[in-house]
Amino acid sequence: MISKLLVISMGACMLAQEARPESFALAGGETSLPMLDIGGRPVAEVRINGKGPYRFIVDTGAHVTAVDRGLASELALPEVRGAKVPEGEAPSVVVRAREIRLGTAALRDIAVITAPLAEMFSGGEAPRGVLGAASFPGYLVVLDYPGKRIVIRKGALGAADGRTTFEYAANKLADGAGSRGGGGNAGGFGLRFAHGVDAAYEILETSCAGFGS
Repeated sequence: MISKLLVISMGACMLAQEARPESFALAGGETSLPMLDIGGRPVAEVRINGKGPYRFIVDTGAHVTAVDRGLASELALPEVRGAKVPEGEAPSVVVRAREIRLGTAALRDIAVITAPLAEMFSGGEAPRGVLGAASFPGYLVVLDYPGKRIVIRKGALGAADGRTTFEYAANKLADGAGSRGGGGNAGGFGLRFAHGVDAAYEILETSCAGFGS
């Protein structure tokens, strides 16, 4: 299941430029919302076109946002004709959402890919979507594991140093990024994106276990 999710997440990087929202509104310059959990992955509740909430995984390995096929059909999200779709195990189409809202953050007019997420998870824990980095252009997403919060604010990380800040390149993490905590900063680290995805994650946690598993 994990490998299939990574195929969708990483294979979709070709859509990163197309997958940016037409506009991103953030009332007050920052929003904070509860961090839920599915299989050890951070989850946020979102509303799509005013409906929901739906549970979406916040995936630091995903460039673009994906929505479960069933939910795309339920919401009658229109297909984007002629859009590029990633090659992978499951055929996907690109659809468009008028708005995806997380707390006070509103992603408007955004293209997302469909994925068979309900088939990838068992035990009734299937998320309805996956949030990717291209959805947050120019913003910093903070995953606060001890506080169980997800914070979105305007900002960026410094240059990648291979110790506390790492950069995605060529569809994979830079060498050493998967170790989490090997750089003398066990309390947290940062992930920046290459390939025109102007977003970053700051991960705060006391334990480094679980990343990339």
